[in-house]
Amino acid sequence: MELRVRDRTYVDEAARKNWGALHKVEVLAELIRAEVTARASSPRSSVIRRIHKIMSQTAVVERELIAEVCGQLEKEGDFTSSSGGVLHAAPVRFVQLEETRFRIFASLPTARFTPGISDCIRPVGISRVLTLDGQQSILFKEEGGRLGGLVLSPQEWAGFATQPRADESWLQLLEERLKWLPEGAGSLERDGNLDWRGLVVSDAGSKFLGKAGTSARLWRAKSHSGRWLWVWATPNQTPCTGSFLTLNSDEAARTLFSLARTLEKPTILKLNRGLEQTTLELDSWLPRAE
Repeated sequence: MELRVRDRTYVDEAARKNWGALHKVEVLAELIRAEVTARASSPRSSVIRRIHKIMSQTAVVERELIAEVCGQLEKEGDFTSSSGGVLHAAPVRFVQLEETRFRIFASLPTARFTPGISDCIRPVGISRVLTLDGQQSILFKEEGGRLGGLVLSPQEWAGFATQPRADESWLQLLEERLKWLPEGAGSLERDGNLDWRGLVVSDAGSKFLGKAGTSARLWRAKSHSGRWLWVWATPNQTPCTGSFLTLNSDEAARTLFSLARTLEKPTILKLNRGLEQTTLELDSWLPRAE
């Protein structure tokens, strides 16, 4: 065996040949998928640290960008996660958008699919879309069986059948949880006062205001570490003066729409039609399933 010492240029060119432009989010996404798949389970911080160390040998990529892409993949469903920030490899799921178009959700990197399928996969940002023709549809069925993948409708993937409706029943569930699992007034302010803002729903839309008064039930504040906190408060109290229930961001989004619906103050959507594309603007985050 002959050993050779290669210079930095050779390494850079080899990396670009295998992965493409390393600063692009779709390439970062593939590297992160490959890392999580190879280890099956790994702390999020370790994944980010290892990818940053690998990338620093061939390209200048900020650690924050790697963390952002990793978070997007986790939110999209390419990974599953557990307490302590541990990421787990996720099974392959093909969500059917059209007759021959599928959105891929999986930690498996594109290169691990068979060539007949991987050649038909196109990145759309961090997402991946598979578009087939007649002959490739046969290969697709074989590939799905080999990988243990499932083909799902968008409704099945979103989990509409198992998610609560954003209406009065969801608010009643929050009241029951508040009754059984209350948290003490001011218990989130151990490190200092927080700037709590309450949700106000009106004909003009839904907004979080610092002068919301004690009539607000849904409150939010940014923690001292920069993370958003969401709570469902006791009637006529703020999170500083009364007990409350801590919510995650998805529960908070569902609560916002439930309040707007109950008060008959629907959230306003703006439709902008252009020559080449049409956009729909919404001033609040949708719940994840929706």
